[in-house]
Amino acid sequence: MRPFDQGEDPSIRHLAKELAVTPSAIHHHFDSRAEIVRAAVDIVWREILPSSTTTAVGDIYSADPVDVLLVAGIEIKRGFARHYKVAPYMAATPESDKLAAGIL
Repeated sequence: MRPFDQGEDPSIRHLAKELAVTPSAIHHHFDSRAEIVRAAVDIVWREILPSSTTTAVGDIYSADPVDVLLVAGIEIKRGFARHYKVAPYMAATPESDKLAAGIL
């Protein structure tokens, strides 16, 4: 997340340099830059989802929907406030995955 958080270019070459690996090592795990961006966004969502949302409202399926939405909205804002520089890249990743589809 550091290259994203610092506003650096999250290219495969840059990430390989930051991680002290070869670009081919990055390509071994990710087929494209878009997959790297999706992985970074997933990291942010995974920080947000198990957060205090369920702690604050308990079972989200039996809680008041307004309370769930308010708490979730606050947690989402906090999560993306910590990693706000990754947000513009989200528009560049139109493909959905199970995590994003489940959230929406």
